[in-house]
Amino acid sequence: MAYGKNFPASVSNSTLICSSRTRSCIGWRFAVLELQTFIVELISHFEFSMTPEAYMVRREACLVMAPTIEGQVDKGNQLPLMVRLSARET
Repeated sequence: MAYGKNFPASVSNSTLICSSRTRSCIGWRFAVLELQTFIVELISHFEFSMTPEAYMVRREACLVMAPTIEGQVDKGNQLPLMVRLSARET
């Protein structure tokens, strides 16, 4: 789809729910800021590491790319990850 004068290209064109059409979402910047804050909190309070099964992850082509474990496609989407509370220095 080519962008004309009625639909200019913008940052929010990549978000499906907060489009930049005539009725765009007025809170998309707040939503992005809230998501960034959430990610910072996750990174600062938790440690993330891969499990042995994570080395067997492959992409399944469907409407979007979906992670599956090799040989376990019938179990659906899986992305094994080990999450621990980070050791905080006081």
